[in-house]
Amino acid sequence: MKRGFSAVFTAMIMVIVLAGTASAEVGVTRDQIVIGSVQDLSGPLAGWSTPWKLGMEMRIQEINKAGGIYGRKLKLVVQDHGYDPKRAIMAVMRIIARDKVFAFVSNAGSPTALAVKPILHRKKIPHLYPISGSRKFFVP
Repeated sequence: MKRGFSAVFTAMIMVIVLAGTASAEVGVTRDQIVIGSVQDLSGPLAGWSTPWKLGMEMRIQEINKAGGIYGRKLKLVVQDHGYDPKRAIMAVMRIIARDKVFAFVSNAGSPTALAVKPILHRKKIPHLYPISGSRKFFVP
């Protein structure tokens, strides 16, 4: 499990690196890359989603200690949706408006990740590696 998480998270970071090399992107400055995530920290998936969030934070700390990505530190902004699609939409909109994120990563839960998918698509914000088994994320 630990090796699988590390591989997925490393691949996710590589996508951010390749896509975020230009400083003209929203959420990418000379010093920082801001990424967002909406997680179930208070609902039925909290026992699984909370350790996932902690793992993301740990890996980001490791990356930042090693100098970041092309000198840019990663900043992770996480909001709780409690496994409620309406709360997920509100949390995503709040993060977009307040934190100006470059991408969303590992949004937890099929109904919640599917609820925010059209918003992120419309705003052209990458929606990377949602934690979902829904075929709607991988079948064209």
